Amino acid sequence: MTEKIPDNNEVDELYQNIIDEYQTIKSIAQIAKKLGTTQVRVQRVLITEGLWSSKRTRQIAELRQQGLSTEEIAEKLGKDVRTIQTFLPYSRGQYGKSDSNDAIKSKDYRDRMHVAAEKMHNKEAAAMKTDRYSIDMDYLMKNGAGGEGNINTKPHTEEELKNNPFYNSESVFRLKLELVEDFIYGEDDGLGMEGDEKDTFLKLAKAKEGISREVLVPSTMNLHAMHYMIQRLFGWQNSHLHNFSIPPEEFKALTRGTVGGWENLCGSLLHFPNDDSNDFYWDDDYESGESVKSWFKRKYIGPYRQKAVCDTYFDAQRQIKDFSEHFTKITADMTLDEMEHQIIMEENLNFLSERLTLGELLTTNAPKEGKTREKAYKKWLERLSEKKQETEQMIDAKGAEYIKDLNDAADSLKLWRRNKTAVNRRIYYGHAEDLKKETGRCADEWLESADFLIPLYEDRCSDLFDKYNPKLTPLFDTLYYLYDYGDDWCVKITVLDQYDRKTNADLSTCGAVVVDIMKERDGLRRFRYFQDGKEVDEELRTELAYIDVKQRPKCVAADGLYIVDDVGGIGGFCEMLETLAGDDPEEKESMKTWARSLGWTGRMSKPENML
Repeated sequence: MTEKIPDNNEVDELYQNIIDEYQTIKSIAQIAKKLGTTQVRVQRVLITEGLWSSKRTRQIAELRQQGLSTEEIAEKLGKDVRTIQTFLPYSRGQYGKSDSNDAIKSKDYRDRMHVAAEKMHNKEAAAMKTDRYSIDMDYLMKNGAGGEGNINTKPHTEEELKNNPFYNSESVFRLKLELVEDFIYGEDDGLGMEGDEKDTFLKLAKAKEGISREVLVPSTMNLHAMHYMIQRLFGWQNSHLHNFSIPPEEFKALTRGTVGGWENLCGSLLHFPNDDSNDFYWDDDYESGESVKSWFKRKYIGPYRQKAVCDTYFDAQRQIKDFSEHFTKITADMTLDEMEHQIIMEENLNFLSERLTLGELLTTNAPKEGKTREKAYKKWLERLSEKKQETEQMIDAKGAEYIKDLNDAADSLKLWRRNKTAVNRRIYYGHAEDLKKETGRCADEWLESADFLIPLYEDRCSDLFDKYNPKLTPLFDTLYYLYDYGDDWCVKITVLDQYDRKTNADLSTCGAVVVDIMKERDGLRRFRYFQDGKEVDEELRTELAYIDVKQRPKCVAADGLYIVDDVGGIGGFCEMLETLAGDDPEEKESMKTWARSLGWTGRMSKPENML
């Protein structure tokens, strides 16, 4: 590992600041907000120092004393492992350090504070009764439907109404996801089969028309989450690279086929090519023994957030600048074909940013071909230019020091993601023992530092992920999902229906208190949905509200079997099915054993059980 470990002084300072602030503030939410960190981190520091506890922490501590592992505690309490971890103390001194002087100081500090904590116990108990509600209000006002609800205690501004998920004009889409072939070379051509070959394939794949799924999804779902949903729906296991694209003719029209036109869309619509897979695949955290289905479900159920630095507008502008300075012969008026003859781009240029939500991309009112489409594209590009300018003005207004801090945080986050991957790779291949000699730290120490610093830098990059990205206007009714650039799998994504949400709140009365309490159950009960201006019936409304409020997609139709990784694309899958249906028992058994090793059973699932 050649990367230099960042200075840990800021880690020590944050740890001590949390302790100091708690002596006066007593509110976990307010401390987190003041110090620019998360409530979970504040909570874990206070638990580690013995300054704060709850019924849950005491219950977990008792089970740990009985010798139960984190996984066993989670199973016993009916919680997931991550939830249990938020109530555990840090295991080494100050976030990943061994028992050094800092750890000894920490112990001494806990001893000194024990008496004071006892004296303040009654006062703290009273304070916590009030803090509990202030914590909820701070958190829920920010996160809306992602938490328990939203308590409004003051008049809403128009901006608050826009930012509150309970009032956003979101939608639920009905999408068709259909396996197709030949997208890379132009227009898709269905399965790429005809006549008897197609009939045989459909019969063996237990399909009527092709391998497809229909899903209801919230418009808040981003492409990052959609990737995991598609993996689950089609039977893959996240084993290869992937990307989303727009139809080739639309890519050509929006970029004008030029370098300048393409760069203009990078960071807003498109992902700028880079080789930092550790950052782009930041949450590929599957561990052996975990249920693949459960792991996927955690990824495609909201709330949705993409935390890849390389998928932000801010980072894309940095990369474009570096690209232009490095490749001085590549000019804005050069065609993309000319550019790719001079340099090798490691990724497809038609590569959508996975930060984007379906609500920013999809519509049932996509412009048709001809002059109508040309006019719509021109207007869309003009609007994008305005949004980009607004975003850049917001960033510049923060000043040079703030921008420097963002650059440092973004670079540090990428660095520590690389560090963690490199250490885990050494462990996997049995070379971890050399780390101590090479770096002065063992693998466990590196990983504990990474587990603290990565969330810390993610917090500091939160504005990059959530704030400083141009908001797009939906323009497309079709997208493509490409997976495994060897097998060349392609899923065509088409909008079938769009159900627009309406609320019972009168948004014209922005200066008044619209509603005193708005919780999930209120959205489930009150949200109304319209298709082409006509309100849907109560049965469908109830289903849409659940998908919308819970941010949980649902499969409503399926045609054809699950497919499998590494089989050789559609043609190879067809050959596999033919072998399994053939007369050679040895070949059949060998193929069946191989397919089962990849999770394939050959059984059909009911649509409602697929997600």
